Amino acid sequence: LYWGLYNPVERPDVSFAANYLGGEKENYDAYTSGAPANDSDAQPWINVYELANNILIGDITLQQGYDEMSAQVNLTNLADYVLLNLFIANRDWYQNNWYAAKGRLPGDRFHFFCWDSEHMFAESSGTGAQAILPPFIGSYNASGRLHFAMLEHPEYRMLFADRIRKHLFNDGVLTSGPNIARYQALADVLDRTVVAESAR
Repeated sequence: LYWGLYNPVERPDVSFAANYLGGEKENYDAYTSGAPANDSDAQPWINVYELANNILIGDITLQQGYDEMSAQVNLTNLADYVLLNLFIANRDWYQNNWYAAKGRLPGDRFHFFCWDSEHMFAESSGTGAQAILPPFIGSYNASGRLHFAMLEHPEYRMLFADRIRKHLFNDGVLTSGPNIARYQALADVLDRTVVAESAR
């Protein structure tokens, strides 16, 4: 009996964070679109989001904000995460459809993970990318707000530029060759199953 195609994925919660970043899941807090996942503590995300707000409105010095943010957030991961969502023109992101996790041990920092990103490469007008560019000030669910806060600092701007150069040039992971290879590898896995799906 054939039931069709499925897309099993790992949910980036505390177990996911422990598996990929190391340690025990009990030592992580995870967040989905700003809301605590599992039994996570809401306060770490509130703290870092309010730090971003304070940077943007000038309540603290830019250098102080950068130092505090870099101590709480893996900025290289943040830059890569934002770059990928911008690259695919993800129009269902920024204020929702994202996960993040932070360990509870000294020195642990936030890592961000893409989630539910099927609305991409879909709009020729460019509105998909434009829709995520304004630095939302409202609720605690806009992950990209940390990026906008950090763009105020020249060190993060240079980091972001370096990540663009790394991933979008010289056979980087977001250039045509690697993208086509990844797509083809997935297509090869699904090739025969699509035949069965079309006959259903």
